[in-house]
This record gives sequence, C-alpha cells and structure tokens, in this order.
Amino acid sequence: MMAITTSNSTSVKPAPHGDCLAAVEFFELGGGACGMAGWSCVGSNAGAPAARRREFVAASRLTMYPRLAVLANRRAARDDWPQGVDSPPRGRDVAVVRSAIAPTPHDFTLNPAASMLAPRPAEARLIEIARDAPGRRLAGVTLGRAQALATLAGERHEATAVCWIPDCFRAALALAEDLPANLQIACEPDPPDKPCDLALAPLSMHGEAELARETLQELAHRLEIGGRLLAATDNPRDTWLHEQLAAILPRVRKHPFDDAVVYSAVKTEPLRRRRDFSCEFALRDRGRLLKLLTRPGVFSHRRVDPGARRLMDAAEIGPGERVLDIGCGAGAVALALAAREPTAQVLAVDSHARAVACTQRGAELNDLPNVSTLLSANGEYPDPGTYDLAVANPPYYAGHEIAARMVAAAHRSLRVGGRLLAVTKSPQWYAEHLPATGWRSTCTSEVKRYHLVSAERA
Repeated sequence: MMAITTSNSTSVKPAPHGDCLAAVEFFELGGGACGMAGWSCVGSNAGAPAARRREFVAASRLTMYPRLAVLANRRAARDDWPQGVDSPPRGRDVAVVRSAIAPTPHDFTLNPAASMLAPRPAEARLIEIARDAPGRRLAGVTLGRAQALATLAGERHEATAVCWIPDCFRAALALAEDLPANLQIACEPDPPDKPCDLALAPLSMHGEAELARETLQELAHRLEIGGRLLAATDNPRDTWLHEQLAAILPRVRKHPFDDAVVYSAVKTEPLRRRRDFSCEFALRDRGRLLKLLTRPGVFSHRRVDPGARRLMDAAEIGPGERVLDIGCGAGAVALALAAREPTAQVLAVDSHARAVACTQRGAELNDLPNVSTLLSANGEYPDPGTYDLAVANPPYYAGHEIAARMVAAAHRSLRVGGRLLAVTKSPQWYAEHLPATGWRSTCTSEVKRYHLVSAERA
C-alpha cells in the first residue's frame, strides 16, 4: 500500500476552540469542476457528513497527530450514496476512517487513480539514468507528482521509496495518481531522516537556489556510503547545479540531453559540513522586537515581504478577537498581531509544512501561546463563521485564482460583519469581485506601491 506521512516534529498546535484540533485538507480543480483529491485530518467529532459523500481512503501506514482521523477524499461520481448508507456499495475497494485515533501508523486500502501524468523533461531524463543505478532504499523529491520515484518503485517491487513534498496541495496531486504500493509521500517540513542508497533530485532552473542547495545537501546526508545521488535540471547548458553537487560529493559525472542534463555522484565519505539554511532575525512591530524564523521554500525567506509589512501596519485587532491569517508563510503578520493583543486568538494557516513549522517556532520564540497553526490547502478551517478578522497576502501568480480561493475561505470563516484585510498590487479585481461574492463596504488605499483592500462580510 502507498503511504503519506506527516511528522509529529512539525509541532502543529491545535486550534484553541472546538473539537476540531487541526486539519490537513487538499483539493484540486480539474475539468471545470471541483473535485476532492487529497487528505482531510479532522477532530474527533467532525466526521458526521461521511454518510452522503464518497470518501475513498487512499493511504496506508499514515503517521498522524494525536486525536486526528485522516481521510483521503475522492469524488469519483456525482451521485450520492443512498440516505442513511454509511459505506460504499459492495465491491468497492475502500475504507473509511471516522473516529479519533492515536498517533500510530495505520493501514488503509488504496483505490488507484488514473494513469500517471507525464513527467517534466528533467524528471523524465532522470528516470532514464536512474534505471541503470542500483538501489533498494530510494528517496528524493519531484518536479511534479513523484513520477521518477513512482517509476523506480514500480519496477523494483522489493524496494522502498519515499518522496518528500512539503506542500500539501502538491502532495495531494501526487496521491491522486496511481502510485505503487511501496512508495511513500512525505508531507513534512524536512525529508524523512532515513538512510537511502539511491537519491533522486530533479530540479528546475527557475526554482529557489537555497532550496536546491539544501535539498542536495539533505539527500546526500541521508545517503549511505556507496550510495548514489542523481540530480537533474531542465537547463541543458547548466553549470550551476554541477558546481553545487561537486561541492558536496566527489567525481560528478554528467549525462547530457537536448532538453535537460543529469548528474550522478557516489558518496564515498560522510559530509564534512552540513550547513544550516534557516535564518532567524528580528522584526520590529510598534516598538516591540519579535523573532522570526524562515527557511528555504517558505515565502520571503530571510526577510519580511513588503506586502506583509503593509498588511501588518494596517491591521487593527481588538481584545478577545479571533484572527485568521490565510497563507501565513513564516508567520510575520500572525506573530505581530498576537503580540499586540494577548487576549486575541490567532490561527495561522498555510499549505506548506515548512511554513507552518516556522510560524509555530516563531510563536515559541516569542512566547505567544495565543497563536495556533494549521496545515491546509482547501480553505475549510475550524469553527467557520466565528472569526472577527481575516488577513491575507495572496500570491500574484496564477492570475487571481489563489486570491479568489483565499477570499472565499475568509468569507466562510468570518462572522457576519467580520473584516477582511488583504494586500495586493491589483486592486481592481477586488473592487469587482468582492461586492458580487458576499462582501460590503469594500474600500482600497495605496501605501508605498501596495494596495490595501478592506471589506466586511455581509
């Protein structure tokens, strides 16, 4: 059976209200219709709607947080189960988990998805070279949906494989594929700390440099002596990746292709140096110094994003209010608001496991027990309709699709009259979209090339 893991070392705090302690959910839009394709971690009393939904568990050996039940949801058809039926029709190879359980491994049945999406060039070329490389304990990353590791795991039935995908939305996309039973998807802040003898690192020339360096280092660290690391990039004229790999392992061999290049190197001795790529720095907010921790892969690593600073300066929080930070990143805004008002409760949400871990660490460094964190990508948060303020700094790529999802999540979460505060460089979209989707009193203001958008939930 295939498996996905979440690590208890993430230190994800439970939400302070209600029975739903935390949630890890994912969704994918495809074919013009919204269909579930991922995981849902729910609290002990939150599994009631299962009777009218098709909930296909697609995981095994899943490591879970205390008192969380984990469901992998796939809507394979539009028709509902009959009224009162709590299980699929006979013949369906599925399992449904409803109750709270302890943080121990549990096995579930895999319902295979459709054929796997074709890999990107760098990962496709990596597969060609990796097929000739020995190895029975495989580890690595992916540019897509774990295609390289899925291919090798499918061909080497006696092998074990783990693919690190720290973003839960991307992890869900991989899990929607027809993955082999001996492949594990690890949605954790760091690659699982297990020895391997073959490591795969397909990388994009447009990716984050520090994250690429750290990924190479951590995979090399986990390699056994005599193990092989294969790295690939979609830049056939690459020199940078070769230099990075050569700084870690000796005698790097090059495998050139027209659309990519693959490098291979064998580990002959332990790494002489293991660099810490995290960054801890001070953030000043209204006279108070706060400590912030960032890591590669987390938005705005090593600095406070100017948009987040504008959002932080504009936000006002009252005693006892409930605040939601959607897409919290390293937690700068959430930590600042929680520090201003100790009686408030702040829930910081992000789809990236490393971002959630950084925010939680920031809460600990600043002694802010009123900050809770949540790993989520579906916009469904505990206690909807009860929050007083939602803040968001949506990314500017993908048009306004992500912004629309964040705005919808804020609308579900806020009470009537609750406030939305977002920062953007495209205020016109908000001015057109918000009044038509259940918001009132929409206004915008420009501050240092950024626009602050505020609105009330109708």
